[in-house]
Amino acid sequence: MNAYQKWNDALAERFFNPDMAGRNVYLHVNQDMIDEMELAMPDAGTFRVAVAGPPTNASYCAQVCQRALEAFAGWRESGSRYPPYIGYLALFVLAGDVSGDFSPNAYYPRLWELMVERRNGMVPNFGRMDQLWEDLEDWSIQDKRGELGIFQARSIGGYIHVGYPLSQSLLVEEERKSLPHIFFDAGLAPAGDYPPDELARTLRRPYARDVLRRRTIRLVEDRPYPDLYNALLDAVAEELATWDGTVPEQIPHHGQQQHPASLAGLRICIDLDRVASTVNASLRCKLSREFPDDGLFIGSDLEAGDAGNGWSLPFKNRSTGEVLDASQIDWNNGTTMNDDALGLQLTLPRRDIRIFTNGIWEGVNGFVETHMVPQEQPFYLAYSDAVWPRLERWATT
Repeated sequence: MNAYQKWNDALAERFFNPDMAGRNVYLHVNQDMIDEMELAMPDAGTFRVAVAGPPTNASYCAQVCQRALEAFAGWRESGSRYPPYIGYLALFVLAGDVSGDFSPNAYYPRLWELMVERRNGMVPNFGRMDQLWEDLEDWSIQDKRGELGIFQARSIGGYIHVGYPLSQSLLVEEERKSLPHIFFDAGLAPAGDYPPDELARTLRRPYARDVLRRRTIRLVEDRPYPDLYNALLDAVAEELATWDGTVPEQIPHHGQQQHPASLAGLRICIDLDRVASTVNASLRCKLSREFPDDGLFIGSDLEAGDAGNGWSLPFKNRSTGEVLDASQIDWNNGTTMNDDALGLQLTLPRRDIRIFTNGIWEGVNGFVETHMVPQEQPFYLAYSDAVWPRLERWATT
């Protein structure tokens, strides 16, 4: 096995393995990862030389994409365990992760510099690398059926060719691992549909600024590249949508409170009686994991059973069976409850305005709270008199 094959298989095993079954895979290659792997596999030589070739051989390095295409051609017939072009794709991702700010326009000079020398312009045949990205998706989903992870070929923004590798390095591995802590710090619950502006505010909070890279923070704060900014928020929203609420153990950071084992969201639900002109409000939980067989128990007073699709039934008094009247909760400041047996913290976030949409789409009777204004659907707003001037300006624009 030559040096390139060793690197290719080592990278493939790092990203695609049984622990990633059913989960999204990103080739978030960065220099720290490469340095770590070079120390662990000295017999394979340096990554750059193994993949791109010796920097003294400029013509050989310039043919890196041609060699990637040759590795791609008919590779399944060779019986290879992994696609033999992953090492090349890793090089392309690394070029987008060179220290500094995001700058799509500087991608090709960085790729050239990684390989051989300072040059400008597209590397020969780089425009054909989309075939490899698409094939990697086919291999992970169709060939392996997601058993080693699910890779999706994405080209972000209007960057047709460069968009593929840039999409992999918007968030590196350490940042993705930090997201559950960032979500918890901001009070975001799993299975929540939060608007992009709220996700951006989450990434600008002090805790997030301490754990995210400087280039990520600048992308969120200054928005120098709108397409990359939107792609970053999409990536964060996707991570939030697939998060099961588990918060890994971590030493409290900068005064941050100790994490619970897991987090879930509370939603206010309302039933409208238009004839009597009355509204009844209840409280439900939305889980992004399997619902506990015995239901949820809050102290000695409240309980809620399984309503299906991750929803609980309305919380009720364990002794009387009376449904909890959610109108007695402070809708502005929200509330927090705990199921101590499950190590589960249930949170109703603070809101000046609460949005309700038809629960039929969630399999819930009445209207359920949502965090975003729905598109092309009727909805209701609940708000205090103090926010009406601001809301009126929004409603008339």
